[in-house]
Amino acid sequence: MTRRLWREQPELLYERAYEETQDHAHVVLFDHWRAWVSAQVTGLSGYRHTYAANGSSEAIRESIWSLAKDAHDSSRTAYLHTFAGEYEGYAAYARAAGIEVVPHDRAAWRDFIMPPSGLHRWYVSQPSAIDGNVWSDFPDFLRAMKQHGIDVAVDLSYVGATDRPLTVDVSLPNVPYVFFSLSKVFGVFYHRVGGVFSRTPMMGLEGNKWFKNLFSLYLGASLIEATPTPATLPAKYRPVQTAACEELSRRHGIPLSPSDVILLATSPPGAYPDGFRRGAGYRWCLTPTMDRLLRDNAEEVLVDA
Repeated sequence: MTRRLWREQPELLYERAYEETQDHAHVVLFDHWRAWVSAQVTGLSGYRHTYAANGSSEAIRESIWSLAKDAHDSSRTAYLHTFAGEYEGYAAYARAAGIEVVPHDRAAWRDFIMPPSGLHRWYVSQPSAIDGNVWSDFPDFLRAMKQHGIDVAVDLSYVGATDRPLTVDVSLPNVPYVFFSLSKVFGVFYHRVGGVFSRTPMMGLEGNKWFKNLFSLYLGASLIEATPTPATLPAKYRPVQTAACEELSRRHGIPLSPSDVILLATSPPGAYPDGFRRGAGYRWCLTPTMDRLLRDNAEEVLVDA
């Protein structure tokens, strides 16, 4: 896809910026993504502000700094809540912003105790970065946090990376931000294609309406356009994921189980390196082995395509 787009003289996208025709380029990506995931993600119509970002991480970072500012302006202490084993960026960005990180055991989320006075916000991914699986308690969790009056920022970076049943409703008013990324879905990590749906303006991202990578936006929209549904690629490569798990299990003696997310696997606790630990279990990245298997069988894959 990248080679095809380069042949279409994409440098023309960058010319005559003074005409302001590029200012709405990100809208095309958002319209494509919203329509593409409509069978899985609902409730996005309530988000009036959209910002293209460098993957999802830039938008996540900006939202966390906004939390720190809101806490400062209201003379309160900010707390970022997340589950043990979640995406490491949440805690890293929070600490950089001087926000206290409160980890929780996801299995015991129903035992959540109302925290002390302060400004609180959860950051949660669905499908979950903890194990690469669709978290079945996610809807109940959102409703429970609404009853507590606590916001939940929702990270959908793995939407498009699973063909398992998935329904995410982000219509509740206590969901201020919805992040998405194409990094894992299409393997375009370094193209930094992502963004955020926000209920309120994010002043730190206002400049992104003008200063953005037009080719990345074009690539992202083109990839979505060429892929019928978010389940298309995961369904196609599910056998490769299974083969990778079987090979790695034999090689290392680890009982790997394929995750809902096509790139990942899980295993029960064992004497494994801590770097693979996620909360109470272990999460494993299959991409190196899947890449090799696909390259070794390139001709067969092309015929199937």
